[in-house]
Amino acid sequence: MTFIRSTSKSYRWPVTVEEPQDDGKWKEQSFTAVFKRLGRSEFNKLTELGDEAVIQEILEGWDDLKEESGEVIAYTPEAVAEMSNDTYWSRGVIKAYFEFLNGGKEKN
Repeated sequence: MTFIRSTSKSYRWPVTVEEPQDDGKWKEQSFTAVFKRLGRSEFNKLTELGDEAVIQEILEGWDDLKEESGEVIAYTPEAVAEMSNDTYWSRGVIKAYFEFLNGGKEKN
């Protein structure tokens, strides 16, 4: 089969966030991220800046992200900065982007 190079600049990709619960278990929640398609060298330069800078650069939007009250969290740079402060959310976004970048889920 012939390879056809994609010119798409972004892709919708599922993100799973695992949060600890009082009973020693993990609760999984998910949303859809819109990730920028960066080249490897471009991404590698970003990783030196820390998670928040990486997340600010790789995200272009999201769907299905809500407050506990049910209010939709609109995608804005300020919302990204606020969400990036959540360790579990940030870990989920970074992990999903690596899956996106590397062509599938990481194997343990």
